[in-house]
This record gives sequence, C-alpha cells and structure tokens, in this order.
Amino acid sequence: FRSLRPCARSWAVLLLCVIPKGGLHDSLYAGVPALSLLTRTARASAADMLGLYSAALSASRQCQVFGPRDAILLVDPQNCFMENRTVNGSVEAAYPLDGADVNPGATGQSNFSHYDAQRIGDTLTDGSLKVAGSSLIIPVLNDWVDAAAGGRTLATMDYHPEYHCSFCKTHEGGILPGSYCLSAFGSLPVPDSRCVDAISEESFFRSNPTAYYQWPSHCVAGTFGARFDPYLNLPNDTTVVKLGTGSGRDSYSGFSSAAVTSTAAAGEHDHQSTSTAATVNVTLGEHLQRGNITRLFVMGLATDFVVSATVNDALEGLGYGLSDEYVVVLVEPGSKGIIPSNTEAALLTIRNHPQGFTTDERHPADAMRDLCDDPSWLRYGADGVEHDAALLGSTCDPDAGSGVYAEQCDKRGGGSGRTRVWCEPLRNGRDWGRCRLCPGDGCSNRGDCVPRTVDTGERVGECDCEFGSFGAGCERGMSRRALVNILIISCTSGVVALLVLLAATLCHKYAKARRKAKQAVLLRGSGGAPELSLAEGLQYHLFLSHTWATGQDQVALMKRRLLALMPGRGRTAQARQRSAPKIFRDVDDLQDTDALEGYVASSACVLIFLTRGYFLSPACLREARAAVQANKPLIIVHEADTTKGGGPLADLIAECPADLVRLIFRPRGEPLLEEKEMEGGSDAHGDQADGIGAGDGGDGGDGG
Repeated sequence: FRSLRPCARSWAVLLLCVIPKGGLHDSLYAGVPALSLLTRTARASAADMLGLYSAALSASRQCQVFGPRDAILLVDPQNCFMENRTVNGSVEAAYPLDGADVNPGATGQSNFSHYDAQRIGDTLTDGSLKVAGSSLIIPVLNDWVDAAAGGRTLATMDYHPEYHCSFCKTHEGGILPGSYCLSAFGSLPVPDSRCVDAISEESFFRSNPTAYYQWPSHCVAGTFGARFDPYLNLPNDTTVVKLGTGSGRDSYSGFSSAAVTSTAAAGEHDHQSTSTAATVNVTLGEHLQRGNITRLFVMGLATDFVVSATVNDALEGLGYGLSDEYVVVLVEPGSKGIIPSNTEAALLTIRNHPQGFTTDERHPADAMRDLCDDPSWLRYGADGVEHDAALLGSTCDPDAGSGVYAEQCDKRGGGSGRTRVWCEPLRNGRDWGRCRLCPGDGCSNRGDCVPRTVDTGERVGECDCEFGSFGAGCERGMSRRALVNILIISCTSGVVALLVLLAATLCHKYAKARRKAKQAVLLRGSGGAPELSLAEGLQYHLFLSHTWATGQDQVALMKRRLLALMPGRGRTAQARQRSAPKIFRDVDDLQDTDALEGYVASSACVLIFLTRGYFLSPACLREARAAVQANKPLIIVHEADTTKGGGPLADLIAECPADLVRLIFRPRGEPLLEEKEMEGGSDAHGDQADGIGAGDGGDGGDGG
C-alpha cells in the first residue's frame, strides 16, 4: 500500500506513478499545468483509492478527511521571505510578474525597494529577509490547500509601513538582506527606533545575553516583496490576517491583538499601498472561534519566529477556548526556519505540549494518517491534564460496526477473541470518534464490550458478561474459563505426575548416552585410546610456552581440550590420571621460576603460543632458547585475532631476536605447515588460533 500512495494521489497520471517522491516528483507536480490540473480534477477519485489504503489502517477513515472544523494556516508565504528562483513560464502565476511594485511612487522606495524581492529578467530575486529553502515549501502548501478543500484556509502576512520599528537602521534606509541586529553582541547598534510591543519589550530587557532582533526592511506595503508568492494557489475564500501594520508595534504571532483582518476582495489582499488600508480589527483567534475549529494545521515562514509564536499562542488558546478534542499540527516540510538552533528548540516546545503535534510527512494524506493513528491529543483537556486513562491510541468510525472499530482500536488485546473496546462519538458532532475501553480494562476478558444508548440519549460502552461473571467490568465472580480450568487440573494431575516421572527417566538415559558419546582421540586400528609413553628422564609430554598478558586464556583452553580428548586409560580414576597426557602449564606446574630451562628439558616437545609481546617477555625468551638448545620439537600456534592479543604474523616475527628467527621460523617467515583453524569448542572463551608452523630447534626445518 505504501508504494501505491503517489499513484493514489494522481492515479490518472501514470508518469507520477513511476517517479519516487522527492525533488523530481515535486517539480513535475508543480511545473506542468496539465498534471497539476489533472491531479486536482481527479482528487475525488483519488480519495476513493486512498480509502482502500486507509481501510487497512488501524484508524478512522473519516478522521483522515478534512471537514468544516479543520483549518490550515499558511504563515507569511511572501516574496520578501523567498530565496532566489527562476520564473516558471509553464505555470500560470497568480498575478503578472512584471517586477513593478503596486505602489511605485511610495516615498520610501529609494531606501528599501532595491533590497527586496523583484523580477530581473527570468529571475525572482532574493527577498530582503530570505529564508533558506523557502522556495521548496510552495508545492507543499499547494498540496495542503488542495487537500483542505472541505475545510477552511487562513493565511497571515507581514504588511509593514515604510518605516517600521522592527527595521534595523531605519534612519539610514535599511541594511543588507539577510542581516539582523542583536543588541547583546554589539556587532550592530540598536537603532533609535525599536518596537514597543510586549514581545519586543520582553526580549529587549531580558537578562544577558539580550536577543533583541532588528530586521532589514521587508514586506513593505505596496511592494512586490510584500505580495504572496506568485505560485501559491490561494482559494478565493481564504481569510487573510495582516501582522505589523502599525509603525510602532510588531507582531510575531498571528494571534497578536495587534493583528488585523484584511477586508479586500479575493486575490487583492496584498494590493494596498498603505499597511492599514482595507483592514478590520478581527484577530485570528476570533476566526477560529467563530468557525469552531478543532484541528489547525500550520505551515510557512519562518519556523523559529512567526510560525512558532503563532503555534504556541494557538496551543495556549489565546482569544478563544480550547476543547479536549483540539490539536495544533506543525507541518515541517511546509516550514523553514532562519536559525537552526532556534528552529529545533521551537519544534521541541511544540512536541512537548500535550495538544501539539508535528509531522515530517510531505503529503497531507500521510500526515493525516499519522495524526489519526496515534491521537494522544484526545487524552487531554485545556488544562493539559490527562482526564481519561481508558482512551486507546487510535480513532475509529462509530457507524462502521463493532468488528471494524475493534480492529481500529484494540491494539493492546489482539487475539483474545473478545471485544474490549467501543467507539465513542466526539461531542463536537464529527463523523468519527475515539476508542475507549469498557470498564475492567475491557470487561476483564470475561465478556464483550458493547455500545448502548442510555435514557439520556448518551451513548456509552457496557460489558456483556459471560456466565458466572458480573459487575460493571465483569470483574466479580468466577469466569467460565476458570471453572473449566479447575476441572482440567483436577482430572489431569495424575497424568502430569506420570509425565514428570517419564521425563526424568528419559533425561537420565539421555545424559548417560551423552557421556558414552563424549569426544575422544582413538586409534584407527583398534578403536582404543592411545597409550602415551615418555622417554627416560622426561616428565611432561608437552610444554606450553606463552606470555601471561596475551595468551593465558587460550593456553588454558588448549590444555583443557587436550585432557578432554585423551582422558587416559584404566578402570579407576587414579589409573586414568596416570595414563593421561602430562602437560606443563605455568599456573598449574611451575614451582620455581629459576628452573624454567629444567622444565623445558623434561618435556618431550614445546608449543609456543605466538601472541603480541611473546618475544618481548624475558621468561618466554628463556623458554624458547632452552627449547632450541635442547633440540626440542617445536609447535608454533599463531593468534591472529588482534582483539585477543594477536596480530599479523610478520609483526610478531619482527619482535623475535635475530638469532632465533631462523632457528624457529623458515626464511622470510613462511609457515612450515598449512594454516588451519583451531576450534575452541563450547568453552566460554571460544578462542581460535592458527597453527602456523613446526620445526625442531636445530634448523627450524623438518623436525615438526
């Protein structure tokens, strides 16, 4: 279903079906009029296909559709905030792009218009306060405008007078685009004129460091920079709220009491030559309150300033009351910030609010799916307190039948065979509801949760308890399953005892068989264990030479494995111990360090476990020299794993004194035997090493 999303949105355009979501897909969508028109025309049919996809989701289908109580808010999508972009001749602009300002005769034009956005040839230049990546949001905003056809569209716009208090160096005609003044850092002085609204006052007098921002001249009424982006498809019924229209007061939030509503005709909200013309003192909050909006989707510029201030005020419910079904969603792909650290902080603040929600989904259908599939915002009231712990994390369709909404809701009790939830209709008259557990955590698994309409007309969920159970949540009495379980336990106790006895017998036989099948070294001919002998004067069959720091554990493993493979012969333990291999290991057998050479001399052969630092150990050098001088057969085992004290063979040979290299190794360090991997069995260490060579102590050659 995920792979069908692009096709479902524009199913009649086969080209878009084979192009992944991303830059090329979005460019085609926004850049070819026929495709955009066909996409909008096919929206109803595409919604039907999306319904097939939504039906497979554990969330309400109705919740994922924009309704009259949903609204999108487009924040300041104006030319003054846009970055440099090419005129798209294949798409019809919302107004002529001749580069001329609406009010070319404004008195302050010479001071600021050449800094703000304008058309030069086939290019729309950077706005005076451009936001990085701003041009990417327009296709996203247009998608949301199309998707919200059943809801309401609102937009805010900065619409400043020529000499606004927030403009840095207003007495000098403005500053270069992309700049701003910070009073705390001293790089630019705070101008004589500064904003006196509550936000600016708080920022200016905040304890060090003060972050009082002053901006370049931007979005001046009557200029091209103040107009909406020409490729933004605003509906004719869009409600437009203007910010910063007074010369001595700024407005970051769309809910500011200083914000005003445009009364201009459709498509002419950005035509006025003065900032206060064609406006009325109606705030954004009043519009939402009048429309009884409960879901607000916000996107635009810039995330860390106007967008975040607007969202935060919306979450605090300034100007209108919140309901427990209210949520504010910030659409990240449709928003861009100015300062990255401030942007991340703003997003975190929104996510931490109980009724705040952010989505990183590019397409509205995907964002709506995520919102409806995990509506934690339905748990909280205006005070931010979780008032109903019986709510489950999903939405549902009340009229879809118990089987459907049980699938949508019951994410915690799947497979029980019981209906534990019911779908409670929302009080605001929406067509979808929220999932709720019946009492007793879903009828205590002793009954089914069913919706009923009580005398007051209210719809509630009640438990239909099975035989033997009673109470609001079927929590009292004994369940039918419990009765059956008691009977089964009583009748089968004897069988269980017999099974336990049988299992103990089988375990005993299995353990005995394993002991018989224990691995051992046997003679080919007789199949019996070899009888080891020692020449006169010898005490050990094998001497294990190693450095303590990097080889102790591996050598201990070797000795244990050798003794396990050749446990000795005889009926008694003493007899088997006498005939078992005699292996010298310093931890077990060393009594006198001055007698190392004697221990080597009393061994039939010597195994050198070659690890990092072996030839740097004085004791190891004594053992190696003693073995060479006594002409003992040598077995060289190389540890290659660097994490277990090993290393490349050449590096370890390089540590060997020159007089011992030829006596122990072949010229150039070539191995005497083919390399083989030594398996460590099931020992806790599980070490592996390579047997790399063997030779006698005389010439390092053939005495392996």
